[in-house]
Amino acid sequence: MRKQVFILIASSVLLASCANYSAERKQVSALIQQVEADQERLEKLNPKSLPMRSADITSRLDKISNEYDKRGEFFDLELGNLLADFKVFTKIFRGLNQKRLKLKEELELSRKQLQDLDRDLKERALTADKARKYLDDEQLAVKSTTANLDQLDTLMARGARGYLRMVPKIDSIIATLDMPPSE
Repeated sequence: MRKQVFILIASSVLLASCANYSAERKQVSALIQQVEADQERLEKLNPKSLPMRSADITSRLDKISNEYDKRGEFFDLELGNLLADFKVFTKIFRGLNQKRLKLKEELELSRKQLQDLDRDLKERALTADKARKYLDDEQLAVKSTTANLDQLDTLMARGARGYLRMVPKIDSIIATLDMPPSE
């Protein structure tokens, strides 16, 4: 009986150590490639590449507001809505650097964890259940980070398009303010 138990344990250890994990390592490799692609994409999403800065938006808004205050005039509804829409850009782009930094840290962490997981799979340091659990966790993390990167990309692209669409209108208003008020 003891001999059968010993043979059973020995064969279990042997089978566990023979786990190949080649399919799991391919998945890890694909996830590392995704993380690296996301890191490259994030580097291209630099707020400095945007056509505007919060200070630029604020200075335009201040110029219009100050001129109306000097004249003792009030914004009509259309102008007030336009200025409010334009001011939204300062809120949209506030914190972009922090968002980028957070994504950069998340991508670095995912890359490190995936490399560690690949090493553990290569060295057969994990049980099949643990390997599957860690792989599933990393797939979810990479998927979430990629989705957050997509949102940041969309935010920056839409913001830049909206700003470029609105700035001629704002500049036109500023140009008319440089003229003497009509009496």
